[in-house]
Amino acid sequence: MINDILVSIVMRPGAERDDLANTIASWDVQCTAFDSGQAFLDAMPRQRPGCVVIDHDSPDVDGLALQQALGMNLGALPQVIVSGRATASVAVKYMQDGAVTVLAKPCSPGDLKRAIEQAISRDIRWADIQQRLCALRLCEQSLTDRERMVNGMVVRGMPNKIIAREMSVSLRTVEHERAMVFQKFGVDTAAELAAKVTELRVLTELLALGAPSPERRPSGASPSRMAIAC
Repeated sequence: MINDILVSIVMRPGAERDDLANTIASWDVQCTAFDSGQAFLDAMPRQRPGCVVIDHDSPDVDGLALQQALGMNLGALPQVIVSGRATASVAVKYMQDGAVTVLAKPCSPGDLKRAIEQAISRDIRWADIQQRLCALRLCEQSLTDRERMVNGMVVRGMPNKIIAREMSVSLRTVEHERAMVFQKFGVDTAAELAAKVTELRVLTELLALGAPSPERRPSGASPSRMAIAC
């Protein structure tokens, strides 16, 4: 596994945390530990890809509150919850609020490794989405007002002659503006342009909803998977 991945542990100090950290470190993964949710939020590791393992049972760790605080930041670190006494309703709440999984303690190294792999894959996928969205937004922002108008009408399937009439400009002007739109979006056809405009809309909506689930990814995005070496 690439050793620039960082797994953070939020758990009270003790043998249990040491064992968990040693297990994760044995997979050639960087690991750091925090005594409380507030300590983690104060430090807020920025190294990516990464994830955070949250102990629901630690008295100084309010896992649900920490998850809620992380959820306020779009693209927040994916969370793996570990607990020996969380009720079913609490586990469901964690999952509904975006946790990758909730593991019952003591969790096996295999289960933990699979959960962290899934969390890292989610984080990589989220980074891919953000990068793609940024590129598409730059394309859109580079359009002039007239190019933006032409873009909208081309995407709706309007032919150049109709666009020229709607804009009260010459056909040659429309052809020029259309060519500039195609060039800025890096496409050759109206269908390709429509696909990119649709992707921009879908990714923008996805960004507003928060990080993607591990089971879903935008159409056209390449799947990403990070395996942890044993």
